[in-house]
Order: sequence, then structure tokens, then C-alpha cells
Amino acid sequence: MNLLYDHQIFDLQRYGGISRYFCELMRVYASKGEPHFTLACPYTTNAYLWEAEFLCLNTPVTRRRYRGSGVVNNLLARRHNRPASVRALHAGDYDLFHPTYYDPYFLEHLGDKPFVLTVHDMIHERHPDCYAPDEGTSDRKRLLVERASHVIAVSESTRSDLIDLFKTPADKITVIYHGCSLLPDPGPRLPHLPRQYLLYVGERSRYKNFAFALRALAPLFREHPDVHLLCAGGGPFTGEESALMAELAIDDRSLQVHLDDRGLAAAYRGAVALVFPSLCEGFGIPVLEAFACGCPVLASNRSSLPEVGGEAALYFDPENGEELLSQAARLLSDPSLRQELAAAGRERVKGFTWERAALETRGVYERVVQGRGGRRD
Repeated sequence: MNLLYDHQIFDLQRYGGISRYFCELMRVYASKGEPHFTLACPYTTNAYLWEAEFLCLNTPVTRRRYRGSGVVNNLLARRHNRPASVRALHAGDYDLFHPTYYDPYFLEHLGDKPFVLTVHDMIHERHPDCYAPDEGTSDRKRLLVERASHVIAVSESTRSDLIDLFKTPADKITVIYHGCSLLPDPGPRLPHLPRQYLLYVGERSRYKNFAFALRALAPLFREHPDVHLLCAGGGPFTGEESALMAELAIDDRSLQVHLDDRGLAAAYRGAVALVFPSLCEGFGIPVLEAFACGCPVLASNRSSLPEVGGEAALYFDPENGEELLSQAARLLSDPSLRQELAAAGRERVKGFTWERAALETRGVYERVVQGRGGRRD
């Protein structure tokens, strides 16, 4: 079986869960030598793709990549990546196509070849107020869900949303959970990090509900002068975020850092807890990363997060600030509870592996190629 992946998500993300997902699938398939695949993406600044060891293996992957400024890369990507994907589609040297995002450009080039679509979340549909009215992602996603031979959802929550919002037939959807890419780092504590801190990871805008968390946790920071807020990734604090921190008198207790995977693992390991206040998630990779590193998790009780965290995390209503504050204070004051959650998380994350995800995804590919629409017999 020969697979074709395109360039889309690697043009959009330098870091991010979706590009990580596709890189992990390709990594597993390359290590096993099958199924064979081609990645039509000659230029990228995506960190996972740039560092991927599978690009050095004897696998039919485009090796010509570019690492430079975002502006230069965008120009090269627009000039080369889409045409490379179109040429690969027309060449037809594949049994199944798996687009890496929701642009339907490929439909006119696909011919009679089947394609499988992964739906990573339904946030555009659940929280349309977070996006411009003409943003278009939801319409493109809906079209591809309707046209796909089969749909992979990354959680039961996302599957339920597909059935509810797009009326997608249940037997057209297979749930396949993500794995965890972050390895626990046994190295020393990062010297520039605070002694005690709550950790927030990733993007902070819109449905991520970061401002809510700041307001809810401000009394805890005022009561405990040694406790800080560490934000990993997501870019520097915006002017609006900085103004809110100053208003809450916690600007001197809040720190934003960019960390590589090893540094992120160290940040998880040293944290009092990961705080994940999102209003909606398709999966929630930081929950697994925290579990792998022995970090207690304090998460929103919405969408997929309880599904991923199970009984290994503490939860709160992401619209009830008193509830978040109470749970955070409970964790801060109870070392035994933190130890129990860390142990439970280490055990739970064992059930989420990329090898398992790749095997189950391959099963969907095979059923589609064999003409069964991805349905299990």
C-alpha cells in the first residue's frame, strides 16, 4: 500500500499538534518499512519535520527542505509546495491520499483515488465567535467530511460533534487517540525557572480561556508570594495580556518562555500542576505530556479533556473561577495529592502511544483501499 500526504499543515505550523500527528504517523511507518508513503512538501520550517529522523531513512520522502525566515519560507511554500502536491496527485503513484488539513484544492486532481480525512476538533463549529465570519475553515471541513471515504476523529468527543453538527454517519467515523511524543527528561531542573509555579502550555487566545485563568488564579498568587505562573510557548505576552496581569498585580509573577522538547519536559517535571482551562479541545496533547513527565493536571471539564485525563486529573468548570481557584489551592497545599495524581498520570499515559495510533490508522487505510469505506466488518 502506498500513501500520499500533502504539504498543508506544514505550511501553517512551525509547532503544533496536527503537524506533530502527521510526523508521528510517518515516523512509525518509516521505522517499520510499511506502508510506503510520500510527503509532497519540498519546503518547510516545521520543527518536527525538519528534525524528523525518518527523512534520513530509505523512504520515498521529499528530502529537499528549507529552514529560514518565515517570510522567505512562505514565498517558497506558495511557489513550490502546492504544485508539488498537485504533481504527486496527478502522478497517481499512491493507493490512498491523506490530506493534512482542510483545503479542498485536491478534489479536482484526485481522480478516482480515495482519501481519508482526520478531524482534529470541532472548535470552529462549537465556538464560531472566536473566528472571523468569512474565515471558511468550517465550510471546507464540512465539504471534505462529506466527500471522504472515511473520517478519523481524535476523540469520542470529536466523533459526537461530527455526528451532531455535520450529521456524519456514525459508521463513517473511527476514533483513534493520539500518542505522546514528549519523553520524560531525567536531567536537572532548569536553573532559570521559578522554584514554585503553575504551568500553562501553548496558545493562549480565544477558546483557550487564558484571561479567565489569570483572573481566577490571581488571589492564589497574591496569597502565595513564592508561586509563579510559567507560560511555555504561545509567543510573548500580548499588550492586552500584560495589561491584565498588571491590573491583577501579578505581572511580576508571570513568565513566558520558549522551550524545546527537553526544556518543556523539565518544565512539566518541576511544576506544581499543569493548568488547562480551555473551553473546547479536540484531544488535549498537553495532558498526556504532563502525565508522561509526572506533572499533576488541573483541567477544564469540557469536551475531550475528561476523556483523555480520566481519573488521573482534577477538573473544574472553565466558567467558574472559584472552582478553578479552589482546585489549584488544594493542589498547592497537598503534596500527597500531587504525588497520587502524578503516579496515576504516569500509568494512564501508557495507553496512549503513537505506535498504536499508527497501527489503527493503517487499519482504516487498508479497509478503504480494499473498498470497504473504512468500516469494520
